[in-house]
Amino acid sequence: MIKIKKSIKLLLGLIFTAVCFGQEQENKNAAFKVPNLPAINPSVNSLGFAGMLGGALQGDILLAGGGANFPNGLPWEGGKKEWSSTLYILENQKWQVAKTELPFPLAYSASVTLEDGI
Repeated sequence: MIKIKKSIKLLLGLIFTAVCFGQEQENKNAAFKVPNLPAINPSVNSLGFAGMLGGALQGDILLAGGGANFPNGLPWEGGKKEWSSTLYILENQKWQVAKTELPFPLAYSASVTLEDGI
């Protein structure tokens, strides 16, 4: 029983020391607000997309593309899911539709931002 008490005291002492002297880290994953994506068809509100992929380019530029949604009706109303190949660029807090597209419609994927691109 004495060994268990000593072990618990040692463990608590180590935890306390780690908390007191641990390094503070800068939050590099801070969230920020971005404007809504523009609608492809200006006469219709933008629905947004599920499962988009993207990343940061040159620090202040975000690239987002692909995704899926139901542009012709909700699923319970018979609408069919459509996959997108559209690319969007966010620069100076304003979205633009890119002149190029993904090679094929894509959603629910993964992307990684590296030094030389996404």
